[in-house]
Order: sequence, then structure tokens, then C-alpha cells
Amino acid sequence: SSGPIGPIRLLIFFKQKNGWTKWLGVLIGFMGMILPTINQIGTVEIGYFSFYLMVLTATVLYGLNTNVVHQYLQDATPTNVATIAFASLVIPTSLILAATGFFNNLDVTNTIWLKATVASIFLGIGGTCIASVIFYMLMKKAGPIFASTVTYGIPFVAIFWGVLSGETITTIQIAGMVVILVGVRVVNR
Repeated sequence: SSGPIGPIRLLIFFKQKNGWTKWLGVLIGFMGMILPTINQIGTVEIGYFSFYLMVLTATVLYGLNTNVVHQYLQDATPTNVATIAFASLVIPTSLILAATGFFNNLDVTNTIWLKATVASIFLGIGGTCIASVIFYMLMKKAGPIFASTVTYGIPFVAIFWGVLSGETITTIQIAGMVVILVGVRVVNR
């Protein structure tokens, strides 16, 4: 199992071996992500490719986060892990806000600016920070594999928010979601 044909180490510092079924599940999930980009003729719509790269990047970082917390931060409390994670984002976030002109356009009398800012704060605190603490608590009590099963619910929440905001959900998008869930199931088997 030490050659290129044997199980591949996930990452050197996680010391995890992954069999071919895990890689097959990842491939199936990737195909499910790409499925909605295929139009009726069978060609891939390149215009959406950058959005899929963002989803792929987020997925890789999500897995990296789960493995780092499980491997190196088992003794830390979930609140401490979330606090360190979000505190480390202050400088890059401030730089991005400065680069995009956010601080030049501070206008609390502008209702559009105010709504967007309050929504972003609410999403950051409620949708990300508190959810992260709950996720780390779940991971500490049940382990990373069980905690990562929350990924099964993400497509349903995404569809809920899409329908709520008036987006059209197509059959090909639902098919892509089903293929992704099959891939996640194969990985966790």
C-alpha cells in the first residue's frame, strides 16, 4: 500500500488512508456538482465555472477544517475553536472591506446599505459563528464523520432559501443534488 496504486494518504499531516470507495464517492459528488452546468445540447456552460470553483474550494476547506479540528484541537472547547477561527478573519476581512471601498461608503441613512450590513452581520454571527460552535460541539461528542453528515442537509437548506428568494429550481439542479448526496453516501460508507 505504499506505491501510487495503493491507498493514498489524505494529507501527510492527517495520516489517514483512503480506499478507492472514498475517492469514488468524491468523484461522484464532483460529477453531481458539474451536472447542472450541462445544457440541453450536452456542452458545458463555461460562464458558471467560476461559481463551481467557489463551491469546490469551500468543500475542500470544509474538509480541511474538520480534519484539522479533529486531529489537532480535540482538547480545545468548541467556543475557543470558533473564537480563534473568527478572530483570525478580522485582518483579511478588514483588508477586503477597505479594498472594496466599504469604509468610504459608511452611510447609516442609506436603507439599502444599512439592510445589507445588518444582514451580513446577522449571517456572520447567526449563520456562521453560532453554527460553527454547534458543529464543533457535535464533532467533539460524536466524532468528525458523524458531524460531517450535516452536509446531507445543506442542499435542502440551499433549495429552501432559493425558493424563498424566488429562484427557479430546475430538474437538472435537483438531479445534481441527488448525485452529490449519493457521492457523500459512498464516501461515508
